[in-house]
Amino acid sequence: MIVPEQYSYRTERSLTSALGATGQAGAEVLTFSRLARRIFQLTGGITGEHITPAGKSMLVYKALAASQTKMKIFGGACERHGFADRVSGLISEFKRYGLKPDMLKKRAEEAAQGVYAAKLFDLAMIYETFCDLTKDDYIDPDDNLFLAAAAMMRCDYLNGALIWISEFSDFLPHHYAFIEALIQKAQQVRVSLCCDKERDIEGIFA
Repeated sequence: MIVPEQYSYRTERSLTSALGATGQAGAEVLTFSRLARRIFQLTGGITGEHITPAGKSMLVYKALAASQTKMKIFGGACERHGFADRVSGLISEFKRYGLKPDMLKKRAEEAAQGVYAAKLFDLAMIYETFCDLTKDDYIDPDDNLFLAAAAMMRCDYLNGALIWISEFSDFLPHHYAFIEALIQKAQQVRVSLCCDKERDIEGIFA
């Protein structure tokens, strides 16, 4: 069973209560991140060192410094307090949604001109520089689910498994990529989503 991080302990207790300590053989509660780590362990891991939040901030600073003179809008903001953290957060969002630097560049070109196009151009350049800094020696944890989805297809783990995904209100593209790989490997994948109380007219979850 796969649940969000904040529900893992509660779900483990519920599973033990329902099945008993001996009846739990073969059943396990995992999160997406823990399952990804399990897959990396079974497939020999991934090359490169996982970067910490502090390490990521340092690499973002380097990317900003390398791109500053070429920026159209954000050049003057690079040294402002908190700007690197905001850019780091944006890069994480880009990765979780499967956005690549060239996709941002294309959107900037489509916007042609104006402040919006200039901001996209700057962000695409910063993002591309950050990716260049990390591609050989570092692994960004925000890439883990995409990497684990690919690694999953190279091993027998989860072949024929019965998988339940529960307690999520929604999914991001990196979750969908991982779930798609699970569907190809497992015998069955069932997903239950939280339902708004006003819409739960039958008193159950959809």
